[in-house]
Amino acid sequence: MSSNRLSTYSPVDVTTVIYHPATGITHTICGYTDNSIVNIERGKETYTHYNGVDDTPSRIYSADTSAKLTISLQQTSASNDVLYHIYNYDRIYRGSNAGVFHVTTKDGSGRSVLHTTEAYIGVVPNQQFGDSINSREWVIHCTRCEDVLGGNGPISTQDVAAIEKLGGVVPAEWRG
Repeated sequence: MSSNRLSTYSPVDVTTVIYHPATGITHTICGYTDNSIVNIERGKETYTHYNGVDDTPSRIYSADTSAKLTISLQQTSASNDVLYHIYNYDRIYRGSNAGVFHVTTKDGSGRSVLHTTEAYIGVVPNQQFGDSINSREWVIHCTRCEDVLGGNGPISTQDVAAIEKLGGVVPAEWRG
């Protein structure tokens, strides 16, 4: 039987934590917008399809594990200040890579997580001012990402067995 039990996703349990080794600061991002919290976009497809002139199929493997992490913040969020100053620190100390930081995004109500020890902000977001709260879209470039893409509900015994045969590990609290 496949895992088709009730699952729960809680947006308030999605966290992004930044650790900046050069200064020792740790900051948990806060003040997300209500329509988008975090968007993770992979840098490149792992396999690209190729067909020869004689219709002989092949695929090309890419070891690229980079990603772009876009964080949508309210203009009122103090995390804008922290991210701006990390960006500025990186500009000032650009030759030493002292502005590079670690970032972890985790779905606390599920099993998805992304982590890298090499992240940087390429540009500050565009700014808009109006008669309501606007958003700031921070794009964080992440290299050599480690991630797990998982669901938010219990996993059946059958699916646990399949995941384990594929080399995965299912923590005890998710076994249904």
